Amino acid sequence: MYWTWRCGALANERHARLLGVRGFDQWQPAGATPQAPASQWRTVLALPDIPPDHVLIPSFATLGDTPYGFRFTLTHAAGRASLSHIGELGAAAVAQTEGAGIDAPIDCFVSRAPVHGVTLELLLDAPAPPAGDTLLCVSCRPWGFAPATGSQVNVAPLVAPSLSQRELPERMQHSACSPACMVMALAALGHEVDGAAFADAVRHEGIYGVWPANLYAASRRGVLGFVASFTHADDAVTLLDAHLPVIASTRWQEGDLTDGALAKSGGHLILLRGFSADQVLVNDPAAATAAEVGRGYARDEFCRIWLRERGAAYVLLP
Repeated sequence: MYWTWRCGALANERHARLLGVRGFDQWQPAGATPQAPASQWRTVLALPDIPPDHVLIPSFATLGDTPYGFRFTLTHAAGRASLSHIGELGAAAVAQTEGAGIDAPIDCFVSRAPVHGVTLELLLDAPAPPAGDTLLCVSCRPWGFAPATGSQVNVAPLVAPSLSQRELPERMQHSACSPACMVMALAALGHEVDGAAFADAVRHEGIYGVWPANLYAASRRGVLGFVASFTHADDAVTLLDAHLPVIASTRWQEGDLTDGALAKSGGHLILLRGFSADQVLVNDPAAATAAEVGRGYARDEFCRIWLRERGAAYVLLP
């Protein structure tokens, strides 16, 4: 099973059509708590049943000057699971599970058995429901999937500056691939951000790579984004052709990626710039220097290390 739902409000109608964004006006007051004196707002989505060994990735971001915080909770017939609280407002709750069937790593849900009667709650901490551009995305696919390398190419690859995580402060050099990619993508959209400052802003539970934390930090800098699962490389080409940066979450063993900036990785973020017939053009922040960040990887190899497990990626909107 593979599906992605997007709902919200985008001022850019072209982006709304491209992404299939549905209208969204379902916020209900949820009261306040002693830990979160700001108002709370809740929306609940009814989801299809989820087969075993699937990953479900929710993401949320909104634009505007008002600070906010949020948390996702997935409820099903045999229990419930919640992801970590993200943002400036609200209790600093951590990921947790109750009952069987669903695991809750920091930024996604994973089904370990068939899950029925599924609902997803988004609890928002904010003085009022969002008034600016807002995007709620929920994406589901098998954890493992035979990747489709596709055939489409980019005639005008994304132009993005190079940033090596190895040239950031020593405390973050080996783990800041996610914020480094976000900084490069933001710069491609015209938003210059200091790499070390952005990495410090997204650090969550000691980790730099939490997907919703990075999206939240981007939203505070005026850029909306979402995380989704992909199964086909041509879907990324379509987004890049519309000038939407895509940052792929990859993992691979030694020998899987020819001339990679890393020999292997259990989790590494790479900014996509474009696709040729046989290569994926990327900015790989693991390169030793900024001069070596821009490179090309074999298309079939890269699609395997990205799409065969989870297939997750950030997407940012101009």
